Amino acid sequence: MLEILAVTMLFTTNKKNALARGRNPWPFAALGLILWFVFEVLGFFLGALFLEGEFTPYLTGILCAALGGLLSYLISKNCKMGNYKTRSARAIAAVVDRAELLDKPALLRITREKSFAGSFATYPIALNGMTLPALKNGESIEVTTNQKQNALTTSYANLYGTYEQPPYLFNVEDGGHAQLFFKAGSIQRKKSMGVLPSDINL
Repeated sequence: MLEILAVTMLFTTNKKNALARGRNPWPFAALGLILWFVFEVLGFFLGALFLEGEFTPYLTGILCAALGGLLSYLISKNCKMGNYKTRSARAIAAVVDRAELLDKPALLRITREKSFAGSFATYPIALNGMTLPALKNGESIEVTTNQKQNALTTSYANLYGTYEQPPYLFNVEDGGHAQLFFKAGSIQRKKSMGVLPSDINL
């Protein structure tokens, strides 16, 4: 159990470190898992071959696994700087760059549909990069937008870290009224009303 917790923390930490350095987090997260288990197997066999004791192979395996995890951590922490951006970050940047102002603001009603799955979880949502108040299960919020092109983003968290849902890009008309829905962290695109297809492609 403790090993699973340690591997989970390593996976999440390597992702965060890589993102902080502008790198794609998944290769570094995978590297952590690979080095952990490769070093663990290597340590187990070395302990079984050269050392005595019933539990020695297990102990050497765990020590070597921790060494592999530390190596992957140092690699992710000190990797070369890059310019990687998440899909949500690219969507927000595209909207900011190309947004056309409306003559009259549009009203958006955003609803978190009731769901048994993840009913007590919080799902951060943002409109054009601006974080909105957290919605409880079944709650709604009304906000206005002053621009034609918009991006709604949301994410969810579990033991393995925080995961972004694909951003929802849409257009609204002057003075328009739109309804947007999400459920258990997933945006319900087909249920959206009062929106137009986005003219921004990622």
